[in-house]
Amino acid sequence: HTAMRPGCCAALPVVPPDTGQDTDGEALVLVAELKPEAEKAAAAGGGAAIAEAVRDGVREAEGVKAYAVVLLRARTILKTTSGKLRRRELRLAYAELDDAVRA
Repeated sequence: HTAMRPGCCAALPVVPPDTGQDTDGEALVLVAELKPEAEKAAAAGGGAAIAEAVRDGVREAEGVKAYAVVLLRARTILKTTSGKLRRRELRLAYAELDDAVRA
């Protein structure tokens, strides 16, 4: 999606809570940073439209349904000092976020 920062997106496998959705044990969560110019639109309610467009794009291109799309402010995705995405920590942060939303 044009609102996302290149190189600042991660696809993560997670074990979702029992929501009644058919996930076969694992589900796909997409975590992506927004470009600074897209943050204002997302904050004004456009985030849901961006997330839905990302979900649709992944479903069309890869044939996979995303369980969740998490949009982050620019320069906030967890990275190592060498610039690699810290996927393990991102997965743990998503689990904590998911727990907080369900609580």
